[in-house]
Amino acid sequence: ICAVFDEWNRVFLASQMGQDRPPSVINNFFGVLAQKGLLRLEDHSIDRFFRACTARAFQKTGENPTGPDGKPMSEADPASGWKPGQPNWQPVDAMARMVYVLMRYIDQQPVQVLSRALMCIVRCLYKDATEDGGAKFQPRPYFRLLWCILQEITVPDRHFEVYVFASLQCFANAFFLLNPNRVPAFVYQWLELISHRWLAPRLLQAKHNRGWALYQRLLVNLFAFLEPLLRNGQLQEPVRTLYSGTLRLMLMLLHDFPEFLCDYHASFCDALPLNCVQVRNVVLSAFPRAMKLPDPFLPNLKLETLPESKMIPRLLHPYWHVLLHSRLLQPLDRLLREPVHENVGSVIARLSLPKAEALQRGTKYAAPLVSALVLFCGAIHSGRDREKEKTLKQKVPSQNAIGLFSVLLEALDMEGKYTLLSAVANNLRFPNANTHYYSTLFLRAFENARDETTKEQMTRVLLERLIVHRPHPWGLLITFIELIRDGRYKFWESAFVTIAPEIEKLFGSVASTCLDNSATQARGSGSSGSSAETREQQRAASSSTSQQPASGSSSNAPGAPTSASGGQTSAQSSQQQSASTAQAQAGQGQATQGLSGGAVEVEGSGQPAAGGGGGVEGGARSSPSPGSANGSSGAGVAGSS
Repeated sequence: ICAVFDEWNRVFLASQMGQDRPPSVINNFFGVLAQKGLLRLEDHSIDRFFRACTARAFQKTGENPTGPDGKPMSEADPASGWKPGQPNWQPVDAMARMVYVLMRYIDQQPVQVLSRALMCIVRCLYKDATEDGGAKFQPRPYFRLLWCILQEITVPDRHFEVYVFASLQCFANAFFLLNPNRVPAFVYQWLELISHRWLAPRLLQAKHNRGWALYQRLLVNLFAFLEPLLRNGQLQEPVRTLYSGTLRLMLMLLHDFPEFLCDYHASFCDALPLNCVQVRNVVLSAFPRAMKLPDPFLPNLKLETLPESKMIPRLLHPYWHVLLHSRLLQPLDRLLREPVHENVGSVIARLSLPKAEALQRGTKYAAPLVSALVLFCGAIHSGRDREKEKTLKQKVPSQNAIGLFSVLLEALDMEGKYTLLSAVANNLRFPNANTHYYSTLFLRAFENARDETTKEQMTRVLLERLIVHRPHPWGLLITFIELIRDGRYKFWESAFVTIAPEIEKLFGSVASTCLDNSATQARGSGSSGSSAETREQQRAASSSTSQQPASGSSSNAPGAPTSASGGQTSAQSSQQQSASTAQAQAGQGQATQGLSGGAVEVEGSGQPAAGGGGGVEGGARSSPSPGSANGSSGAGVAGSS
């Protein structure tokens, strides 16, 4: 087989140098292989053939390139394009062309030929990456081989067009087997391949959305790999690079395929850690192309008056099966029929993780289970799953779901409340029936909360998603604006708003950015116990912050607001202030910077997510944020790893 591959390498090199061989020569070449029984699909002979050819191709990458006559090519030969110290990619390219030509030669089963070739490559890659701890693993030849095969099958060809989607399915399955959780050493090359313009757009543009589930599975694998790395917030340079590439990929999807993010938003949010705010905002900011978002800063805008608020969005999430698998449905049924504290203990027990898993994951609660519970309550309210509701013992009134939320909010501890509130905030998206329901639920819970701690946590969940750079979900903005604008919620009378001058200035700055002067006036008339001197300091700080570019110490935690280059915060204007006051005012400046616009930044890096490629144009396809009716600027996936 090695001799056969060497002969094919000479044929390929001759065609590359303009010495085209007639098709009869290539047909005779593969005809001889078929006669020798090397290409049989039935007894896996072709698998052995592909494994031997792959090994031979990678072996020859360390050798000097040869010409069509088999003699080594010198460095001075311009046809070689090779320099000492560089890998010889000719055999790898020849291997990729061989796979494509075999697909054309065995015309009855081209997709099966590709599937066999990819599975052989996957097995070889996995073996090399895991053998001896992967100390000698070289990912570049495998990346080059997969990249070249992907290029070959996506070249426009009217005779082969009918097999393109099935071929891309084979690649999606191969990349699923090579996901970073199984082969961490291949993660950078893997991310480049799944985000390439030859794969991602073709899968997502397939008829009847046939490729969406395949690509969603790849993204969930990526988020699952990043989750433990992002959870603690301390990003090393390799993780920062990987996170930057992920953010660029999500911006490309937001710009080009927003409906894909809309339908799968719940599964993506379940896979992300709670502190990964900006990627979550990108997912939740997606809205259908045919929709034009209303300006959330209109003074008389009410969500219930919009015709879109009666539209039930499509949701591709198996929340019902999640509840069944976790045996949470029956306790939830009892709590829904009688939302009282006596029935809440069994539900909370199901939502809690085992002690060993909780210590490993750093959290006591299963966030996907909490998310499924929240989606289930929304489905009951909207009547999305009438058939599934018949499995419950009796029909559940929609208002009982609101009672269930209130009971859970009172019974859960601090961490449980934050997880539950975050799951609700994950559904504050573009105008639709779910956004209307969850926004009303959130505001009513704030109004009926019996203690200041719960109100403070609810404010934190909203505010931490607004002080990062754009984009910001439309539903999140409309909920926060309604909270601080409507006097019946008594937001400005809450104790945590005026607990410290720095915190008061932070909220004043955010309010002035969201509502211009009206929020400041409402705050002045509604707040009690704040002196005229404090209000004057707030106005001065807000004016200073809005006139200067904000800057602050950037955090390594995903979702922490990153600083803009240049400019000073109000905290830096005086060297006599204490360190705590300086940090709080720096946070105030960052909040103004995040809410008032600016380019999307890679979290924790201080660098804008901009770069080459066919990605996001400035001001396109993003939900509005304060100070700008259009969206974020950004970029698509940058060049090769």
